[in-house]
Amino acid sequence: MNPSQLEQVFACGTLANDPVGAWKGRVLVRTDGKLGRVRARLASVVWKGKCFDEDGGFINQWLGFRAVGSQATIAPSWYDGKPCLVLEYPPDAAMFSNTRDELREIAPGVYLGRFYERCPCPRLQGYFLLEKLSCVHAH
Repeated sequence: MNPSQLEQVFACGTLANDPVGAWKGRVLVRTDGKLGRVRARLASVVWKGKCFDEDGGFINQWLGFRAVGSQATIAPSWYDGKPCLVLEYPPDAAMFSNTRDELREIAPGVYLGRFYERCPCPRLQGYFLLEKLSCVHAH
C-alpha cells in the first residue's frame, strides 16, 4: 500500500483492545524523505516489534535485545482527533525521545501505526504494523 492508502486504513481503524504480550513489528514505509520503502526495510532489519504489559507499559524489541520503553495512553490522534493508542517516549530516552507513535487496530491482532517527529512541529515520518505473536514452544 502507498501512504495515501495506509492513511485511509488508519482512519478506519479502531481502539478496540489494548495490546498485551509480544507483537511482531515491521516498518511499512517512511514518508519523510527519499527511498521511503528502502529505508523502511532497513529499519525492519533491526526493529522487531514491541512487548506490552497489562498496565500499558511497553518496550521495543530489537534484533537480539529489548530497549526503549514507556507507557501507552489513549489520546486523540494528531491525524483526525479520534481516539488512538499513543506511545510517547521520555525526553531522556537515548532513542525516540522526539517520537510519538499512534496505533489503531485494523483487524483482530493487527495494529497499524503512524509515527511522528514531535518537535519542532509535528511531522509524520511513516507507518508500521504490529501483529500479535502466537506462543511458540521450542523443544
